[in-house]
Amino acid sequence: MSRPLVVGKGSALKSKTQKNVYYIRHNMGKDPVTGKYRYSPRRKVYAKNKSELRAELEAYKAELNSGLTIKDPDKTVYQYTKEFHDDRVDAETISPLALDREELEIKEIQELFGNYPVKDLRSHIINAGYAEARKSGRFSESELHKISVKLNQIMKAAMLDDLIVKNPCAGTVIPRPKGKERQALSLDEARRLLSLLLSQEMDSHRIGTLLLLDTGMRRGEMLGLRWGDVHFGDGYVRIDGQYAADKLVRDPKSSTGKRSVSLSPLALERLAAWRELQRTLLAEVDLEQASGTPIVHTLVDPQRNTRAKTKDDKKERGGQSPSRTWTQIAFRDGSANGARTMALGSSEKSRTTLSETERGTLEVQSTPA
Repeated sequence: MSRPLVVGKGSALKSKTQKNVYYIRHNMGKDPVTGKYRYSPRRKVYAKNKSELRAELEAYKAELNSGLTIKDPDKTVYQYTKEFHDDRVDAETISPLALDREELEIKEIQELFGNYPVKDLRSHIINAGYAEARKSGRFSESELHKISVKLNQIMKAAMLDDLIVKNPCAGTVIPRPKGKERQALSLDEARRLLSLLLSQEMDSHRIGTLLLLDTGMRRGEMLGLRWGDVHFGDGYVRIDGQYAADKLVRDPKSSTGKRSVSLSPLALERLAAWRELQRTLLAEVDLEQASGTPIVHTLVDPQRNTRAKTKDDKKERGGQSPSRTWTQIAFRDGSANGARTMALGSSEKSRTTLSETERGTLEVQSTPA
């Protein structure tokens, strides 16, 4: 059943210093934890007589109750968080990876506050739950930060669903802890890596590593690149998505993730050479390169679940060409003789993004004889 938030007549306190001034408030029921009565904030009103005062009390009461009835007063945090997550799964607008993270955070919220009715969750209960979690060591500070952010989001949704009138998470969101500084490659390390990339046979993974080194883009952004994203004439690559855990290219989390990044002359030269080599490799397995073809790829034979071979494999199959396709794969650490390329592209602060001067220095010093 639904019930109005305020059902009483309210109370008024007359000002001792100002004429016709009253301070009014309404009883909002007992706190289920403390057993004490809760009251609305006091409001200053002007009334010349009791009739006007009653009208002010009724107007304040109507404002408190205006469209704000407590629906499903017995619904628990456990039940509502489950519904919240299920609705977002059904909407199919959020990446599977983000939904997996949310599912974990919701389980942690349920562990901390799942037995409370949504309407009874209060700031002091939330803070006490976080304090107990710290004391027991159950969650790290980073985990508590994520829990607090998700709970705040869920309680905002509960307000829109008329389950609560006020978000109890105000003042309870835990600040993001300062993360460990990521260690990017030094300029000397980058030179050594570039030298390795240029001295070895060109392939998909080494081209991907070169893109990371040249631009500082993220790993998922590199894996999401297609040939149509590279503008050879203007010397830049357009980043409009990133390769996600569900093996689909998805939009970045924010609009700022969509951007254009300049490419060095060396990177453009190597990309052009790789495009020609890739076109030949694809033709050998009866595939045609197009603007939507991934730059970084692995050829897979679905009948063998192995990398596709050339036309010699076709002869071994009695002249019949197997059904083959290409697919992108997760970038492999150590693709260039064990070079630690995973340090690249991890965060804005720590990326090894080379300046134009440094790019020129790398190209001069690393060009094979």
